[in-house]
Amino acid sequence: MSTTSVPATTPCGGEPYVASFRHDGLGSRIAAMIYARWLAQQLGLGFRFQWEPVSGDPPDRSIPPASDVFAADFLQDCHCQIPSVLVAEQWRDENLPRAAVAAALQDPTRRGFVVNVVGPQLRLDGVSPTPTELRDAWQRIGWSSRLRDLELRAREAMPERGVALHVRRGDIVYGATRRLNWPGKIGRAHV
Repeated sequence: MSTTSVPATTPCGGEPYVASFRHDGLGSRIAAMIYARWLAQQLGLGFRFQWEPVSGDPPDRSIPPASDVFAADFLQDCHCQIPSVLVAEQWRDENLPRAAVAAALQDPTRRGFVVNVVGPQLRLDGVSPTPTELRDAWQRIGWSSRLRDLELRAREAMPERGVALHVRRGDIVYGATRRLNWPGKIGRAHV
């Protein structure tokens, strides 16, 4: 397992895309990727993401390097340096009209757009993704063999009616995220 995170250095290019780029915790990053992947599929666009370490956290304690989370071919295809203008102009509304996407992509210098809204409030033309669509988006992310193995073992261990297993790496125990005060969600120190 790698202990350092290598930032994306290749600029995003190629086909028009929907991108995800968050600086916060592991769960929010992955949720944003799943929703961006869903949007890309719905819009017939490519998918890109940028994965950076959390500033100030030791490399082995917070956000794992992209190479620990994702398969090499997925990183080669989708991990890139998102232009800062797209990050600054990211879509912040919860309802994304197809017409707005089409208009934005008319600009030949704009190859994509960033959507970092997570949760069921995200809609495309007023329609939220279905659980099946979100599961499909999850499955289209190229997870590392280590995480695929973990998912398989979790499925084998889950009761038949189980719906979720929450695996943590320690970002809310050891990382900078632990300093945020989210009552009822996390403790201040690990047990």
